[in-house]
Amino acid sequence: MRYSRSLGREIALITRSLRTYLDRELEELSLGSGHFFLLMALYCKEGISQKSLSDYLGIDKGTTTRLIRKLEKLKLVEVKEDPEDKRVNRVFLTKKGHELRERLKKISDKFSQEALKGFSGNEKKQLFNLLEKICENTLHFKEEL
Repeated sequence: MRYSRSLGREIALITRSLRTYLDRELEELSLGSGHFFLLMALYCKEGISQKSLSDYLGIDKGTTTRLIRKLEKLKLVEVKEDPEDKRVNRVFLTKKGHELRERLKKISDKFSQEALKGFSGNEKKQLFNLLEKICENTLHFKEEL
């Protein structure tokens, strides 16, 4: 028997599946799903400040710091003081971090391919448009906390 449909429940189930998949795929690299999302953000926004990275990922500064420390230990990222504002730390990928990009993209693509199996191109486009709307509609919840 299936429970009644709930947006929150469906999103939670998808999120749990994604995190479980990522943790399993990244285990041999000593990484977890949080590291994956942080690295993917850096591939798009390298040199971003730690605070902006926290905001972008929707996580607190302490969690961001812990993730970055582990990635520094693995020599995947380095943190540099902003030369124009000494209070700001910026996060950069190392050569080793850049080299991991293609592998992480393949892991991401494999999940997406499996999750969207049986969807037409139009259905995929429509799904992403709807998800963007949901994100926009619910962004204020995060800001109210």
